[in-house]
Amino acid sequence: MSHRSERKPRSSTAAAAGMLVVLVSLAVFTTWSALTASAAVSGVAAANARTAIYERARFDVLEEESLERKYRLEPGPAVSEAHATVARQLKQSMNRLAATADAKDLAQLRGILELHKSYLADIHELFAAVDAGDSALALKIDDTRVDPVFSTLQADIFSGLDAQVAKTARAVSSLQRAESRLLATTPLTFIVVLFLLVKFLRVSRRYESTVSSRALRDSLTGLPNRECFYDRATLALADEPRRLATTSVLVIDLDRFKELNDTLGHRYGDRLLCLVGPRISPLLRPSDTIARLGGDEFALLLPDAGGSLAAQQVAERVVAALREPFNLEGLTYTIDASCGHASSPDDGANVDDLLQHADVAMYIAKAAHSGVVAYHPTLDINTPRRLAILNELPAAIAEGQLVLHYQPKTDIASGEVTGAEALVRWNHPVHGLVPPDEFIPAAEHSGLIKPLTSWVLNTALAECRRWMDTNGDPGRDDLTVAVNLSARSLLDDTFPAELLEALTRHGVAPGLLSLEVTETAIMSDPQRAHAVLKQLHDLGVELSIDDFGTGYSSLAYLRFLPVSELKIDKSFVKHMREDTNDGVIVRSVIDLAHNLGLKTVAEGIEDQATLVQLTDLGCDVAQGYHLAYPMPAEDLDLWLRTRTDRSFVATPVSTAS
Repeated sequence: MSHRSERKPRSSTAAAAGMLVVLVSLAVFTTWSALTASAAVSGVAAANARTAIYERARFDVLEEESLERKYRLEPGPAVSEAHATVARQLKQSMNRLAATADAKDLAQLRGILELHKSYLADIHELFAAVDAGDSALALKIDDTRVDPVFSTLQADIFSGLDAQVAKTARAVSSLQRAESRLLATTPLTFIVVLFLLVKFLRVSRRYESTVSSRALRDSLTGLPNRECFYDRATLALADEPRRLATTSVLVIDLDRFKELNDTLGHRYGDRLLCLVGPRISPLLRPSDTIARLGGDEFALLLPDAGGSLAAQQVAERVVAALREPFNLEGLTYTIDASCGHASSPDDGANVDDLLQHADVAMYIAKAAHSGVVAYHPTLDINTPRRLAILNELPAAIAEGQLVLHYQPKTDIASGEVTGAEALVRWNHPVHGLVPPDEFIPAAEHSGLIKPLTSWVLNTALAECRRWMDTNGDPGRDDLTVAVNLSARSLLDDTFPAELLEALTRHGVAPGLLSLEVTETAIMSDPQRAHAVLKQLHDLGVELSIDDFGTGYSSLAYLRFLPVSELKIDKSFVKHMREDTNDGVIVRSVIDLAHNLGLKTVAEGIEDQATLVQLTDLGCDVAQGYHLAYPMPAEDLDLWLRTRTDRSFVATPVSTAS
């Protein structure tokens, strides 16, 4: 009895001790599990943050490559500044990663920073070569230095990203194990842990929802970002067959936005960007999307828009709304906007094509100050065929594939041929005779226009010299040659000196050369253009404004230009007999020119009746297919020798166009 009574307390004590041990063990286990879970959560958060930085670095390095290629096609300060901004962002990302990296990762990150520094040095030389118009040097730098360094840099960043993703996965696995341990404790602990876990999961879900929302939203304006826009546009295009509808994409760029930032500071610029969405949204349907693509560029997605005409109407309303004054913290500021739009399926069947084509149209609108432009394939100079031709153009100039055709210009009063306009053609070994509108616009944007202009001038002056030396052909020694001058040449301060050297080398009097410039070229930078025109006029060169009436020059400014001739654009001349308005324009240009002491040239004359009407209006010089088609120099020689009819009804020797 006594033995039993002694065992019972020991049993109770043992049980109590066991329970205590269990409780202490559970408490210790719970505490340890909680601490482990907390550490795992922190590890996941840190790993996610580093992964996000690596993701940004991956995006930036791809953006650098894209901007480098874009600069080779469209060089300019906007692209170089964008490249510099992305480069700074990439460097900042690498420095942020290095600040919390272990020894192994730190060595890799320092290597990436050194590679990036070398890459930027090579890019600087590449951009300089592009700016100098040396495409061969630019290609060499890209192939031998930029591309190898960039490939290594990209591989290192992608490798670092992969390693960081693996670390994140391990951190998540660690968190999952900690949660399992918490669920394995006593029911009370299980309830507590379950409560905490539910709360944690709610917080995690809210965090994931917030992160997901932020990933698809622009951090400044709160509008959908490029990724969100891309996703919604993809869905809209995929759903088109079911809805039997079309989708339109509009790209909008704010004009003079940089002036606002430079003058008042980025705070005002950011405020303006935040006001764009609220200004445009009332003009859209609930199914439409407005997104910020970046900088001061926005995009609109219009599902079921109804095609290009409906998109044009929306674009015009949006641009008009953006022209209304903005209130920036008490300051009234007015901007303008340029918009391009493209619609499926005619302008593209996927998001990339629609965005690219709308962007092309937007840049055309910005260059022409026209507000809204609809995409058309003729606007895009970067088609695969044109890019291929552009790559071959330097060799074509060097290897003599270019030829000049000459179209006679005839004095209407006397019927005498007074000169000829030199028109460049490309005798391509594969594509045949390539017209100038397929390679001159691309040359304008690539820097190749300078060597192309130099070749045309020297070839035309050599032909003019040959005309001067021709014996037995009365009047040939004073036959003038006209050459079209690009906007880039007109704004090149060194061009007058180069032209004088060419005139001297060929022994041609300046008065035998006529340079034709367009209104648009002059008005792109009037003061600078006027200075170059004055130098050319002082040399004794004749100056003519080509395509007059199609530009937007000021008539008051026209009085001060040192030109001697206006060429009436053929779009007015061709229809002046059928269209009363065109006839009035032609008459007005002739009267204006004569009142200013200038000659007039009518181009695009295709029939005798038009010539007679121009004669009655007092036009001075005629040019067009009715007189003669553009022809090679040898055909022009034969045409001049055999031409006897001064009433301009003779059939040209050659009809090469």
